[in-house]
Amino acid sequence: GIVLLKNEGDILPVPEGKKIAVVGRYADKRNTGDHGSSNVFSPYAVTPYEGLCNRFGKNNIYLYNGCKCDDAMKTAEKCDYIVVCVGSDWLQEGEFLVNLGNVKKKPKGSGGDRANLNVPPEDVKLIKAMSSLGKKLVVNIMGGSAYIIKEWIDSAEAVVMSFYSGLEGGNALADILSGDVTPAGKLPFTIAYNSDDYPPFLHLGAKCKDIEYGYYHGYTLFDKSGKTPHFPFGFGLSYTEFEYSDISLLNDGNKIEVSLNVKNIGDFDGDEIIQLYIGSNSADADRPVKLLKGFRRVSINKGESVRVAVSAEVDDIRFYNPEIGDWELDKSYTVYIGKDSRNIIEAGKISF
Repeated sequence: GIVLLKNEGDILPVPEGKKIAVVGRYADKRNTGDHGSSNVFSPYAVTPYEGLCNRFGKNNIYLYNGCKCDDAMKTAEKCDYIVVCVGSDWLQEGEFLVNLGNVKKKPKGSGGDRANLNVPPEDVKLIKAMSSLGKKLVVNIMGGSAYIIKEWIDSAEAVVMSFYSGLEGGNALADILSGDVTPAGKLPFTIAYNSDDYPPFLHLGAKCKDIEYGYYHGYTLFDKSGKTPHFPFGFGLSYTEFEYSDISLLNDGNKIEVSLNVKNIGDFDGDEIIQLYIGSNSADADRPVKLLKGFRRVSINKGESVRVAVSAEVDDIRFYNPEIGDWELDKSYTVYIGKDSRNIIEAGKISF
């Protein structure tokens, strides 16, 4: 599930024998998410530092678990790679509500929705300080949702989104950074360039008392508004590359199926997630430009090609008509196949 957002100059995976500094507030901290009803009382949780020690050897890993730039720079000065662990924990996002019941005091800033979509300013300062060292810099983002990262992304050669990765999160991160596993995770949301690209957000302390949310959200809103996302829904890089060809479309009245050849043209074995989007061509109704209706994950060795079929049921492309109180088909749809919601190819049109 870890998503590779950036890998400039193919600095990842990390070669064997390199010295790695792991710094930041979550470098060696158990960070599995909220402490409310979603809390999982796990017997252990592998931190990023522990996972990298397990994989690369403790003698090759250097730790600073904090946000003081001077201390982090001293830790990293003799290393080849720096992994900065930033994001959120239960103190920034969770299930906190205003009604505390019999709880007398709540830790400042804990729980609830984040007040904004940026990583904390001290994390940004740390990323930029680490960038000044001229080392190969990897930023590991931990958290439950999207972040606005344009402010600092140019400071890092590589960025991974590891979310709240659970008990084995540190080992999973090490698997990805080492290349033992080729990343194949895809974003389950859209990352915008600016907060204003999203609908307005009401949080505690806001002056407004109510907000009207429209029908469209996520990638459907970006499609409708014509806005370009920083990273689109379904995005995720790999250490290898996949080429699509020989695309064909079948509609038998019950199932829509797209078949294509997918070839691994890179230097690593890997998994590709082929995504099927379908959009209505109805001229007399307000419809999304396209909606994800199917996907297929396949493992392909380097140099190999496989034939893949991705399908959706016709019933799944119907829209609800409140006037008749039932689901109905539009007359025409366009079918797309692609690697994310923006990197798509038109597979053809179907009619009913």
